[in-house]
This record gives sequence, structure tokens and C-alpha cells, in this order.
Amino acid sequence: MKRYLGFLYIAVALCLVASCQEMENGEDSKGDTVPVFPETVVVNNEVKPGDELEFSITPNMDWEISIPEEAMQYFKLVDGNGRYRDVISGGASEEPVIIRIWVSPIEEYDNNRSCSVTLTMGGESRTVAEFVRPAKLRKVEVYAA
Repeated sequence: MKRYLGFLYIAVALCLVASCQEMENGEDSKGDTVPVFPETVVVNNEVKPGDELEFSITPNMDWEISIPEEAMQYFKLVDGNGRYRDVISGGASEEPVIIRIWVSPIEEYDNNRSCSVTLTMGGESRTVAEFVRPAKLRKVEVYAA
């Protein structure tokens, strides 16, 4: 009887240890998949007119990337076929997905233009990239006549 009681104690202890361990990335305590968001990419004052920016994500569920409407004149998402989009989406992937962003080639003198890229997965949204395109400096040159 002592032997069976000892096995019971060991089984209960193993169950407790297993339940206290950290959950795998992308799963909650019930085993449901939860979104795993990448670190935010921030590029300040390094974006030049006409650039094409890239960063990657590795989504663990269906996803959607978007940019705000007020930035669409100066920034566009580029899909896999090279077309400009306001929103692109895809499915879960073990391989990194490259996100490309087109920057307008038109020079801007008075205002910095910024763009926050939002990733939505599983009903949650987070900013995953922020880009700032600085205004071009005005120069005044005076020559002696």
C-alpha cells in the first residue's frame, strides 16, 4: 500500500510541475493560439524620398498589415506582385514574411511625414514599424552683385 501511495504522490507532483511550467510561445493556458507580435522597428529621419523600405515579420496566425489614411499620400504598402496597397494580409508562416513600403519621391519642404505600420492578428492590433521622412531643408543663397 505504501508503494502505491508513493507512486500517487509522485504522479501528483509531476502534474503540478508540468502545470506550472511556462506556456509555449503563441499559446495561452488553455492551449489556444495567441498572437506573437515582433519588436517595433523605428526609423527616424533616415527615410529618403523614393526609398523602398523593408522589414520582416513571422506571423503565427492570419494577419493584416495597414497604414493610416493620412500617411497614404507619402507611404504605400507593396504586395508580392509589386502593386501598391493600403492593406495587405496573409496566413500564418514559419518563414519570415518581408513587408515592403514605398516612399513617395516628391520632396516636402515644410513638414516631416510619418507612417505607423499596424499589424493585426487574432483581433489584436499593434504598431510594428514607425518611419519618419524628414522635410527637406530650405536654403537661401545670397550673391554679391
